[in-house]
Amino acid sequence: MPLVETSYTLAGELDQKPLRISYRTFRRVPGPPGQVDPAFLPSTALTVTHDGTETTFEADQIETTDSPIGTLITVQLSVVPDLGTSTLSILLPELAAEPARSELHTIAIRALRKSGIAGPPREGQLSTYTSLHLHGRADEQQVGINAE
Repeated sequence: MPLVETSYTLAGELDQKPLRISYRTFRRVPGPPGQVDPAFLPSTALTVTHDGTETTFEADQIETTDSPIGTLITVQLSVVPDLGTSTLSILLPELAAEPARSELHTIAIRALRKSGIAGPPREGQLSTYTSLHLHGRADEQQVGINAE
């Protein structure tokens, strides 16, 4: 079965500063004969660029959850002792089989969760959320195939 790479390139704003997100994932699909080159070992990766900092997350740092409304991709942006954690979740819509390039409009949510030396606060809301509107595109292509 052929291997298909899907690359997402998204842009928006976070804290009134430009935000860029790149996400690359792979899946096997039914198709014409071909064999995935064993030397080709693809890896899922997500890169977040914000406020002059670029952070790349590898497959084991990315949590993926399929849902009826799309795929939720979540990464932990930061952990600050005695303050809390920051995560970013991106909702990726399902794509039609054609065309190979699709324009996207979606959302992301940054969650800030409070913590402290003695654990989380005992009262009040523990997490706050910021919703982000993202736009960009998804590109799909077959990769790592040797013709038989």
